[in-house]
Amino acid sequence: MVYGFAGQSGGFARLTSQPGVGTTVALYLPEKDGAQPPTRPAISAGHAGLNEAHRGATILVVEDDSSVRQLLIDLLEDLN
Repeated sequence: MVYGFAGQSGGFARLTSQPGVGTTVALYLPEKDGAQPPTRPAISAGHAGLNEAHRGATILVVEDDSSVRQLLIDLLEDLN
């Protein structure tokens, strides 16, 4: 669903996963005016999972089922 949403919006998604650490989903969407096409950032080998560099990051929760969306939000808030 993440890939579909990103593609329909003119952007793209990148998923990285590391056993024992977790999965990170990065969603890249075009600017509001759509004047600039999205560009793919360089992916570094060390960029996987949550670490101190991710503290304060914004997470966009996209889910059309309100109970599932709230569950995800509550879980993420519990994890800080």
